[in-house]
Amino acid sequence: MLIDSHPSLIVVGQGRVGLPLAMRAVEAGFDVLGVDIDPSRVAAPREGASAVDDVPDVVVRAARDSGRYAVDGDLGRIDGFDFAVVTVPIELRDSVPDLGSLESAARSLSLGLRRGATVVLESTAPPGTTAEVLVPLLEQGSGLSAGRDFSVGFSPERLDPTASVRSLRTTPTLVSGIDPESLAKVTALYADLADTTVHVDPAPPRWRPAP
Repeated sequence: MLIDSHPSLIVVGQGRVGLPLAMRAVEAGFDVLGVDIDPSRVAAPREGASAVDDVPDVVVRAARDSGRYAVDGDLGRIDGFDFAVVTVPIELRDSVPDLGSLESAARSLSLGLRRGATVVLESTAPPGTTAEVLVPLLEQGSGLSAGRDFSVGFSPERLDPTASVRSLRTTPTLVSGIDPESLAKVTALYADLADTTVHVDPAPPRWRPAP
């Protein structure tokens, strides 16, 4: 079982952003573990079915049967990974972004965080979320220092409304990192998944790397 090994990529959230990302990563040769707290999004891929309209059942079934894709509902059981992409939804409540799902995912993910890993937030999160919310939670739970022990980046969720068939590979992907090394690692990840990556400057954070 992939859950008992060392997945090269964890995709947190197996919805309309996370599942297509996981499928593309399997196609690109990654060992992928998808994680979702929604039981239906765990059960469907295990049965070779898709819970997302844009992803055909046959694609999920092929990924599962390849032995390079597994899905689980408990992020807390993860012990080590190379890359993790957090795609949990961030919704508005009373016109204010609700970061509860992100915070919960970050706390759980931090328990399996090891030196050399890279964590990416891929969402519609407000500016500053990566450095001011994700980074502190990862550091607190792991006892490691972002930018020194592990890398962190951001890739805004992007869907091409003009495309008849949505494709992560053909849609240019924006990437950023909290420091140059993080940017290089995030770029390397998405270069394997998308035809085009574009560097963007992150919002100036209050966070600064430890000396």
